[in-house]
Amino acid sequence: WDVNNENLHGTWYQDRLHDPDYDLELFREAHRADPSVKLFLNDYGVVSYSGKTSDYLAQGQRFKANNVGLYGMGVQCHFGNEVRPDPNGIKHRLDVLSHVGVPIWATELDVSAADENTRADFYEAALTALYSHSSV
Repeated sequence: WDVNNENLHGTWYQDRLHDPDYDLELFREAHRADPSVKLFLNDYGVVSYSGKTSDYLAQGQRFKANNVGLYGMGVQCHFGNEVRPDPNGIKHRLDVLSHVGVPIWATELDVSAADENTRADFYEAALTALYSHSSV
């Protein structure tokens, strides 16, 4: 389950309830409801670009340290228009996130290129980098 999607990019529940830890409570409640379900964080801008990688690492470590039933971390991979995915950058950011110590799942992937052969090459580069990593 993706308990609270894209939580790095918004704190709606925390803001409305004036409780900065309410995101943890959402996981606790979901885990209590069914401890056998695999609970995930899921966010974008954490592997395709480095803008939020360190924030996502900190979030994953926080959830794991609070023992709220975190099973894994989802990574949405959205690559820009005519931008070839950088396998070295992808590997580096996955290495960073792997320090949380939970499985990483690629939950979304898209590339953009006008030429279909270029687009296929972009997908091959991204998929190879993602699925050759031991944490994915």
